[in-house]
Amino acid sequence: MSVGEFLGFIDCKSMSSALWERNYPDADLFRFGEFLFAPSLQGRVDAETFFDSVLVELPFALADFADLLSFVFTRSRSIVGGEGFVSLCDLLLRFEQLHPGSLEKCEKMALVCTNLSRALLLYASCCLIKVKLPKKCKLEAVEPMETGEEDTSVQGGGDDWEPVDPSMEHSDCTILTMHAAFLAGQLRQPASFAKVVSSARAFFREQVASLVARERWSPNQLEEKLSAIDSLTELRSLLPNSLKHSLLCCDIAWELMSQWFKDTMQCFDNFEVKKCLSLPAKTKGDKIAIQLALGYLALVDDNRLRHGVLALMWQNFIMERFKAVVLLIEKTGRAPKEREARQQLQMLEIRVVEFLSRCHELLKMLMDDVRDSPPPSHIQQDHLIESTGTSRDSLVELAIRQQLVNYHLVLHHYHLAVAAAIQLSAGLRYHILRVLFCPIGQRAFFLPLDSHPLIPLDRVDDAVVERRHQFLAKVAEQGTETDRKFARILSCDWNLTVDTIQITQVLCHLRAGQDSAAGREISDVTQSAHLIETMSRILAARTLRLAEEEKTVLTGAHLSFLNSLAGDEKMRVDWPDSNWMDAVHSFGRIVSALSLQPQFIVPFVRIGGITSQYWGIHIVD
Repeated sequence: MSVGEFLGFIDCKSMSSALWERNYPDADLFRFGEFLFAPSLQGRVDAETFFDSVLVELPFALADFADLLSFVFTRSRSIVGGEGFVSLCDLLLRFEQLHPGSLEKCEKMALVCTNLSRALLLYASCCLIKVKLPKKCKLEAVEPMETGEEDTSVQGGGDDWEPVDPSMEHSDCTILTMHAAFLAGQLRQPASFAKVVSSARAFFREQVASLVARERWSPNQLEEKLSAIDSLTELRSLLPNSLKHSLLCCDIAWELMSQWFKDTMQCFDNFEVKKCLSLPAKTKGDKIAIQLALGYLALVDDNRLRHGVLALMWQNFIMERFKAVVLLIEKTGRAPKEREARQQLQMLEIRVVEFLSRCHELLKMLMDDVRDSPPPSHIQQDHLIESTGTSRDSLVELAIRQQLVNYHLVLHHYHLAVAAAIQLSAGLRYHILRVLFCPIGQRAFFLPLDSHPLIPLDRVDDAVVERRHQFLAKVAEQGTETDRKFARILSCDWNLTVDTIQITQVLCHLRAGQDSAAGREISDVTQSAHLIETMSRILAARTLRLAEEEKTVLTGAHLSFLNSLAGDEKMRVDWPDSNWMDAVHSFGRIVSALSLQPQFIVPFVRIGGITSQYWGIHIVD
């Protein structure tokens, strides 16, 4: 500010008036205050001379200059050295002596300032001045105790006690907390100390969790990344309990799920059960988040705490979306199309099966935690957090207080999530999910997980059992190996026989030429007419493909027998390298390892006779 601008600002013709009543713009007030206080804060003019020669000559009320000093100091970006801090203390001391109450107003301004480094200096200077000021009242004289009443055990020990000023203890805690808030403010958008105090139990973990989610650190790199940032290292030394690894992982997982909920398509991989991925941080245009919510929760060593966070996640983020997916499948009888998925589910079509898989993975974690859940544990608070007296509960405290979920109701939803996932993955169309459950079980869906409705998990009527059998058989026939794995889990939970699924899986392996996998599975399968008949058809199909490969001319009787037996299996069989000689040899080893009953061995003997006659391959001895 130039001299001309200064004279125009103060309006020398006016009489003394309140500075703030003139409604100057903040920018003009800051320039005026910086021009006015700069010589004193830089040590070129002492406080007494400044007051007697400068402030008294200005046409403003002297009491307003204390507010102006705090206003300028908290907004200035210039560096404050030791000399500047001493000058600030001298000015504030002089203001308090001339206008009592000025110091209290400066303290309040420091607490609402978002520039925490300046707020810390201003508040510290106020605390120092309070020490210098004389006490307003003296301590009341304590009546001397009679000699006989004195405790002889403490005689001669009175000099060991030091007087404690509670106000200074409070100031020390406030300054340390402001310093911690300043360190946390360097991680993201800074907040005023007043806001920190109102949410101190959650503020510091939320700040660190927001940084981790934004930078997308993988869970196995968390400690390394945190240790590499000096401000975080110092902050963790100040708040070892608040920033404990398990508690921090809970807030990180919650922040990741919050991002997923707000923008599912961009942050879909935040909802992931794996502990880490080896993808670079900028893969696929920042759409892949290496931070995975369930991966961080897997690192939490307190089952009750993790149970609470999972329950809150299901209740706040996942349940309504899961319900929408299931109802859409029920309505259309098929997988959602791209437009339906975007509009109604806020996710891509290719992500729907993944979403259902993540749902049943989360429910599985919830069942594991509630099965042997300990009583709620005590969350130890840091002294700085306790001194703030904050009223807002943190995520960790809310999670600890969550009621235990109903294990059977979670299992009921787990069955629904698994059935929906394998139905879409296997490509089953026009299948209604609710027919797999009885009417009582259908009414229990989408209720709060801590409620206790009646759920007949396996005690259902025969019609439901038959529909479950048919559904799992279709999945075993048309689905992938992963689908068949989950179909077996449903079979066990529903008390169904797993032979149908295992037989289907064996036949799928044989058709695909995966004889080693089929050999491992077939040893645990009970022989049935369906299994042996289909195996003979597959062997006949391989024999026909061998004849084509070797360009062997079969007799009319042999060719007619093989064609009638193989049927459409001839078009379904495959072998990795198209060496059908090895395929028939391999199948022969599987058959010879079986103890076939007499009624099942006939077709293999006839095929063995053909392969032995033309290529010298023995199937059955």
